[in-house]
Amino acid sequence: MTNPDMTVALGKASAVITDAGGLSSHAAIIARELKIPAVVGTEIATKILQDGMIVEVDGIKGEVKILSKEDVEIPTYLEKTKDTYTIFGNRCPITTIKTPRKEPFFKRVSDITWENPPNKINVIAPRPEIRNTPFTGSLIIPAIERLPFALGFDDVGPMYAYVMNHLLYISYEKISEVMERSKSMLLNERRWKSYLKNLYEKYDLFTKVTREINEVEEVKDFEHLLEGAFIEWWKAHNSFFSQTFLIQAWGDEIIWPLIKQILEKYYTREQALELLSKLSKLPEPIPSVEFYSDFQKLVSMIPVKVLEKLIHGKGEEKKKVFEDLKKNVLFTEFMKKWYWVRDRDFYYGDIRDVDIFSHFVKLLGESKRIENEPPEPLGKIAEKIGKEDKERLEYLIEVGRILKKERDYHHFLWLKNTSVIRDLFLNYGSTLKEKGISEEPRDIFFLWIPEIYDLLEGKLRQEEIRELVKIRKKNFMRQVQWKSK
Repeated sequence: MTNPDMTVALGKASAVITDAGGLSSHAAIIARELKIPAVVGTEIATKILQDGMIVEVDGIKGEVKILSKEDVEIPTYLEKTKDTYTIFGNRCPITTIKTPRKEPFFKRVSDITWENPPNKINVIAPRPEIRNTPFTGSLIIPAIERLPFALGFDDVGPMYAYVMNHLLYISYEKISEVMERSKSMLLNERRWKSYLKNLYEKYDLFTKVTREINEVEEVKDFEHLLEGAFIEWWKAHNSFFSQTFLIQAWGDEIIWPLIKQILEKYYTREQALELLSKLSKLPEPIPSVEFYSDFQKLVSMIPVKVLEKLIHGKGEEKKKVFEDLKKNVLFTEFMKKWYWVRDRDFYYGDIRDVDIFSHFVKLLGESKRIENEPPEPLGKIAEKIGKEDKERLEYLIEVGRILKKERDYHHFLWLKNTSVIRDLFLNYGSTLKEKGISEEPRDIFFLWIPEIYDLLEGKLRQEEIRELVKIRKKNFMRQVQWKSK
């Protein structure tokens, strides 16, 4: 219930909803004066509604309808501690939040015990540099939840994970325990080889189901595809993603620091850092080096005037230059091999988009030629190192190099295998655009995957979807622009 002290604040409100009160209550009277809708005496509004939710208030019918699931996007902060936890090279503040609602839909693609978290949990945002649209968030949440099970730490239980305000949040207690237990796995040769065997099996499975869904991509019945082939693809994706999520963190936070620690016993800090850089180089090419090398070869064959138009041209002129390039055999071969390269989120275009392609042209024009450099042999370096430390160092370097290679390889494999899904949903996004539900096909990525199912089943109205996409897109773009400053 409201009171006279709240009148000024009510003047900024678009609608009023209260637990108590009737037609003659303060809230109802003020709402009539302000000409804004009000629903009073609900008894349960403050128990159900949370900060960030988007609701529709019908004062005539006395109805309040939740239009969005923003309660799983915007965190309710209870307390920000002074403590931090470092992972992926990021020093992450530990925050206590009121736990958002778990999405029951994810049970469809989950192979672990369904467990509701406590009302309050401590979380961190491990990758604050990455903003996720709801679609991307839908894919990664159930994958990260099964992370402890993927690594054999079943007793840890599911990893509580949420995407809120376009950032991924995970349980601090659980991720810190998983990272601590990972040390013994990485340092045990038998367990490490077992992990790698499992990892490569997940690579093969993920590629296999992607190939299968690619073969039925042209099926006209989109809804039928979602109920069958896509669900199977999503399950394989979860297994792959949970197996690979910590690869970078293991290298950055565990293996390379241990190598540095050993080197510093025999060399100065500066010498140790220089040796670490040399030892971390890989003996074989990795996908990122191969991609940039191929791109540089392609760009070197394009006339300077054409490159200038790609970088500085606008509108139709730029598009025409890009279309002319498609007639080039080298360009066609390059695109056939690398068309799926993009930034992480599904919203971003791949290099088939003229703006993305020209961005890479500009980027490479400002960088030195990328070449694969062989690693420093351990021979001379190890002359000063004791036998026990030398054996440990050899093992750690081998593990570190594998982690570095797989860090690159799994990322490119994820981009390639999700490209099929991106194109699939973009096709449906084109249908939504034709119906006037969205402004552009890729706006579909501002919907949670469960919402896309609800839309197909008629559980969400088109105007609701239109409003959700508009609000989320605006917030996402604001976040991305702020991040880039």
